Amino acid sequence: MKRIIGISGLVLALLGCGDGAAGELRLRADGIHEARDGITAEQTADGWAVEIDHAVISLTDIRLATSAGEDAMVAVEPTVVELVPSPSLAFELEGVPAQRWDRFSYHLGPVPEGARSVGADAAIVERMRTEGWSSYYEGRLVAPAGTVDAEGAPVAVVPFELGFPVEVDYAFCVAGNDGTNGVVVPLNSAADYEITWHLTHLFFDSFVEDASLRVEPFAARWSGEGPLTLDDLDVPLGGLRAVDGGPLTDELGNPVVYIPGMTGADTLREFVLASRPGHFNGLEGFCMTELRVLE
Repeated sequence: MKRIIGISGLVLALLGCGDGAAGELRLRADGIHEARDGITAEQTADGWAVEIDHAVISLTDIRLATSAGEDAMVAVEPTVVELVPSPSLAFELEGVPAQRWDRFSYHLGPVPEGARSVGADAAIVERMRTEGWSSYYEGRLVAPAGTVDAEGAPVAVVPFELGFPVEVDYAFCVAGNDGTNGVVVPLNSAADYEITWHLTHLFFDSFVEDASLRVEPFAARWSGEGPLTLDDLDVPLGGLRAVDGGPLTDELGNPVVYIPGMTGADTLREFVLASRPGHFNGLEGFCMTELRVLE
């Protein structure tokens, strides 16, 4: 049997551990530096910056298990969390059997009816629900001084509103702080862990090592009216241009080539949809992922 109480959950039963020795697991969601300061021009390969007003994620499930087959039977309320400008406590699980749960997973999914909100704007949450989005990012792309468009007109900022119709399983998570599998719940005490959301992933030009951050290919797709959306990025990866309409080149004048790896992305939109910003307990924490585009 499972029952949901309090801020997000309670464990009442599990397979193989019923001695009553329990503790508490607290999970916060943190967009780290980029959620507070944005992405600076010094971080990007093309000198563009990104100012982020909203970064909202929909966490629909948490799972605790062991490699031996035990299941903590955790029940949580689907929760929508605003990451800007500071981390928030997303889940507080009480009565979790005190032990190591070496199979920790979380799920990113579209906002369901009745989801609880932690700091998220009600209008954004409703928009995410009706559009089938699991994450949403809003802000501005800021051009380097002297940037002009194809007509020679100056370009300063490009507003964006990007909603992601995807669901992602983050499974078999390894904690970034110590490299261990899953979580340890202490007896009669609380353990604090973090779902770390690395917003730079949205602007990587590769899914392999030594990727660079590039913002200009996004800005080049802006029509000049309204915010840039994900649908504006529906351009072949081989057809990316600079804001002035010329070829997209790197700082040495070489053509910029996006490397989609095994994602099979053909367009910039597909490439961005395949990004996986989620980490666990810091940027060195990783999970196995399975991503599905919901279209």
